[in-house]
Amino acid sequence: MVLTMIHPELLSRLCHARDLLRDWEDEPLSVTAIARASGLTPFHFIRLFKAMFGETPHQYRSRAQVEKAKHLLVLTNLPITDVCMAVGYSSLGSFSALFSRRVGMSPSEFQRRYRQGSAPERQLPASLIPGCLSLMTGISEKEQFSRRQPVDETDTV
Repeated sequence: MVLTMIHPELLSRLCHARDLLRDWEDEPLSVTAIARASGLTPFHFIRLFKAMFGETPHQYRSRAQVEKAKHLLVLTNLPITDVCMAVGYSSLGSFSALFSRRVGMSPSEFQRRYRQGSAPERQLPASLIPGCLSLMTGISEKEQFSRRQPVDETDTV
């Protein structure tokens, strides 16, 4: 489904729904509840959301949780179980499986590879900053790639 023209108010409601999916930290929100808050049926909401943002609400929420977990693993001293809970998972096994599928390594391996220094000095490595943000902050592509951690090919499965 290609959206050639979308009403600005509907776009606003979809963006608000996306923000809810990304930022909600209480009990899990159902697609039905978010669709209802957007004034749409669940099926229409899912179709419009995917057409607008390129992924379903569930896929978006999972990706946002993994991105938040990556930041917490690198920038805080939280144990992996606490990171799991902080991003909305109640099962460490489910969290670790999703994280490994999405990132290509377990949360503990990710933490070992990217966490450096003491907590107040920590910064997100340039290799974990999206390219569009790197451009906005003045980190050149060459600098971004030169800061990346070397990948040990023997660690891959």
